[in-house]
Amino acid sequence: MSLNSEKIEGKLILFFKKVINNAATNYYKKKNRYQIYEFSSDNFDNDSLIELANDSSKLVVIVMGMPLFIEDEVLAMRIEKLNLREKYILREKFILGKTDREIGEDLGISRQGVTNLKHRMYKKIRDAIK
Repeated sequence: MSLNSEKIEGKLILFFKKVINNAATNYYKKKNRYQIYEFSSDNFDNDSLIELANDSSKLVVIVMGMPLFIEDEVLAMRIEKLNLREKYILREKFILGKTDREIGEDLGISRQGVTNLKHRMYKKIRDAIK
């Protein structure tokens, strides 16, 4: 091997090390984030959630199987009226902490498409609260 090809090979090895390291780091960060934010909704039943909400003067809204405790009655009613896609975005973004890009991959749309849907959802909620 010539000196030039050894340099190229060395740079490629460093590049692949960084790529693998970054991929592993991203994987473990994502896994850790899911462990922090995800929980099993099998442990909840609607009666116990309503009792808990009554005790703390918060309303319970079930968003795609996950309970949300909301103090504002108008906001709770508006969230219940969201369509399935909007509820999905709400859950993934604010409960599970996913990025717009990750949500877009799940829905089969672009990141910008998710952002547009999100802004329309915000407007619906804002208009209902006013």
